[in-house]
Amino acid sequence: MRVADEVWLAVARLHEQFLDREDFTIREILIYAHSRDFSGVKPRRSSFKVRVYSHCVAYNPPNPSLYQMLFETRRGFRRLFRPSGIHHPDREGARETSIRSELPRDLHSIADWYERDVLAAGSPLEQDPILSLRGVGKEIWSNENVDQYVTNLQADRR
Repeated sequence: MRVADEVWLAVARLHEQFLDREDFTIREILIYAHSRDFSGVKPRRSSFKVRVYSHCVAYNPPNPSLYQMLFETRRGFRRLFRPSGIHHPDREGARETSIRSELPRDLHSIADWYERDVLAAGSPLEQDPILSLRGVGKEIWSNENVDQYVTNLQADRR
């Protein structure tokens, strides 16, 4: 099993167990993962920690992995990445979840939970009326040159 899959499984299990939590500290993720055995090898490899901090985080530039399994909600906190989430442009099309067919059979239930309760529920952007306004009216500015707009604003102030 890939280390990135262990990261996704650990965070998914935390979300499944603590439904009222939006995110988890990196420390909570590491402690939880170290107490579990997802692939026959407890995730004590240093690469697990690096993936939680950076390699699996959607908004970071890919270095070297092309995963976007986690989202940094605030400094030091992570949650599962959601398909409508913001990601680094170089991560377009990156893998967002563990692939069910590559998981041991006894872990298929977490993939089922994710598909049923997370993906089917929709993203917070779709549920929140204010956040759903993101991007509305962008066509108004589509033909506007940003540099020229700023120059005009500065000229108007003089």
